[in-house]
Amino acid sequence: MFTYSHEEGTAAYAMADDVPAAVKRRRRNALMALQKKIVAKRQKLRIGDTVELLVDGFSPEHDLVLQARSRGQAPDIDPVVFLTDADPDLHRPGTLIQAEIVDARGYDLVARPVAAPAAA
Repeated sequence: MFTYSHEEGTAAYAMADDVPAAVKRRRRNALMALQKKIVAKRQKLRIGDTVELLVDGFSPEHDLVLQARSRGQAPDIDPVVFLTDADPDLHRPGTLIQAEIVDARGYDLVARPVAAPAAA
């Protein structure tokens, strides 16, 4: 979600910007808080699901934790899936694995591999 700004080439570009920046920020923050609650609730509903994940490697946020992503999750933009009980020697970057979602933490998920990855 982005705060409104005049974008050249759009119909609204020629309109006066009569909403103060502080109001825009307040509206955006309120919408983001609501969205975070909605996503957290939906993510919790995924606990127990088995999903296919692409292993990205070690998480930049947690030195000893691997992270992955599911279809539709873009790197550096979307939430991630943190892997628990994943051997870094078996679950190398680029590996596709089946994993069970075991927890939800806000936008992110936590999953554990359900089987060792197939040999390449």
